Amino acid sequence: MEISASMVTAATYPIAVARRPARGMMRDALAVTKTAVTRISAPSDEEIRAAAVVLQHPVREGSVAPRTAWLLKQGLQTRGTTERELGEVMATIPPHQV
Repeated sequence: MEISASMVTAATYPIAVARRPARGMMRDALAVTKTAVTRISAPSDEEIRAAAVVLQHPVREGSVAPRTAWLLKQGLQTRGTTERELGEVMATIPPHQV
């Protein structure tokens, strides 16, 4: 039960005071744990860069490149209709871009 300021009396004051630091300590413990788990499980910067190179190759040079260029001209990677309705926009890619 959460204790509001209007509910604090001489009897409930110690409980209200005790709960405040406990919540803060729990947040700190969660933050430290999350940081440790992320550090252990996240890929290294080198792994991320290597994966990016592999994924960017077909977009820049492969068969996907013309479609990517067309989508960028339509507003891909901007906050707009193309991003919000990407599936519909992709359905309108001209045949010579496919």
